[in-house]
Amino acid sequence: MCSVQESAPGFVRVLVLVSSGLSFIFHCLRLQNKENLCLYGFPNETWEVNLPAGEVPPELPEPALGINFARDGMLEKDWMSLVVVHSDSWLIYVAFYFDARFRFGKNESKRLFQMIND
Repeated sequence: MCSVQESAPGFVRVLVLVSSGLSFIFHCLRLQNKENLCLYGFPNETWEVNLPAGEVPPELPEPALGINFARDGMLEKDWMSLVVVHSDSWLIYVAFYFDARFRFGKNESKRLFQMIND
C-alpha cells in the first residue's frame, strides 16, 4: 500500500498538506483501484492508503470507504476537498465521542473544541 510522511503536525492540519500529501495519494491510488480503500492518518504524522480495518469498535465511525472509487471521474482538487471534508468530520466525531464518553466538563469540552480549531 502507499504511504507518505508529512512534516505538518497533526491530523487537523490536513488542509496544509493538500497540495503535497493528498496529491501523492491521489496518484498512488491509480495503481490500486481494485479494493475499497481508506485514508489513515497516524500520530507519527504518516499517512497510509490501505484496506478498511477488520474491526472498528461499534461506537466509533469507520473512515470513509472507497476513496479510490470516489476519485474516478473527479478533478484532483475536487477529490482532495472531498477527502478533507470526510477526514475533518471523522476527527470531530471521534473527538466529541471521547468528550462524552469520559464526561469532560464544560471547560475541557471548550478547550477540546479550541484545540481542534487551532
